[in-house]
Amino acid sequence: MTNGDNATYLFGEMGPARLHCSSEPFWTALLTFFMLHLGAQERTESRISVYRYRNGASQPGYEVRRPSSFIQLAKLQRQNIRMEPKNLAGYRGADTTVGGICPDIFVELPEQELLNDSPTHLILECKTIGADLRRDQILNYLKFADHLQRGGDRCEVLLVTSVGSEGNVYARAKEVQAKSDGRFGLLLWEDLFRRMAQTRFALPGFDFQEIVSAGYTKALDDEVFRE
Repeated sequence: MTNGDNATYLFGEMGPARLHCSSEPFWTALLTFFMLHLGAQERTESRISVYRYRNGASQPGYEVRRPSSFIQLAKLQRQNIRMEPKNLAGYRGADTTVGGICPDIFVELPEQELLNDSPTHLILECKTIGADLRRDQILNYLKFADHLQRGGDRCEVLLVTSVGSEGNVYARAKEVQAKSDGRFGLLLWEDLFRRMAQTRFALPGFDFQEIVSAGYTKALDDEVFRE
C-alpha cells in the first residue's frame, strides 16, 4: 500500500478539522442508508461482497470468502434494519447475558429473498480510525449468532473495515476468524465505496465516484487476492 490509497486515509483526512466525518457513527449511518439503497435495486445489483483474511499470507492479505462470497440485500427495508440498538435482549428469546450486545447494525433479512444456505440475520461492527477491536465484543456477537442458530436461524457477523486498518483490528479480527466456523466475514470500505459509485448512491456533499477517482480505493486491487 502507498499513502492515500485506502479508506483509512480518507477517514483521517476528513477527520477532526472537518467536524465529525471520521467518526464511526457517521460512517455507520452512511452504510445503513447505503444498505437500504441496495435493497431498492434489482436483485443483480443488490449484493455486497464478503471477504476474509488469507491464512498465512502477508500480501495480498485478503480474499473473497468462499463459498459464501456475497450478501444479498434485495427488498431490504427500514423495518429490517436497526442501527446501534441498545441491546438485543428478548429477541428470539435471548436473555440479557446473550442479548446484551450493542452492534453497530443489526439486520433481519427479508424472508422472501432468502436462499436455503443464506443468512437470515447480520450483525455488523464498523471500524474506521482511532478505535481498537475488542476480542470479547466479536465473540459475544458469535454467541448471539449461536443462540439464533439453535432456533433455526442463520446469523453472520461482519466486520466493516479498511484494508489499511489501524490499531489491533487486523490481528484481533484474524484471530476471531479462525474460531468462527465460517460465520465471520469482512466488508471492506474500499469495495463499499466502489459499489456506492457503481449504483449511483447519492448523499448531499458526497461524490463517491470522486472518492474512487482520487485513489482511496486503489489498495483493493493490490490487497485482495484474485484467482
